[in-house]
Amino acid sequence: MYVGPIGDHGWTYMHDQGRQAVEEHFGDAVETVYVESVPEGPDATQVIDNMIRSGVDMIFTTSFGYMEQTVEAAKQNPDVIF
Repeated sequence: MYVGPIGDHGWTYMHDQGRQAVEEHFGDAVETVYVESVPEGPDATQVIDNMIRSGVDMIFTTSFGYMEQTVEAAKQNPDVIF
């Protein structure tokens, strides 16, 4: 879950480079998904919930602005790694 667009050549860009490296290293053994430009704060809850409902089992929330929502989602979803 990215705070900005992947083409920003900054914080989000580098997180996406890491995601792509994981896919390259592990190949078909791993599937990644991402959502870019997610507003910090309460709006992040819906994105996290949507990812969980879609079957995502590990979520990286890449901004401190997502902390409260991430902690709450982790409490409610102990089988998902945050």
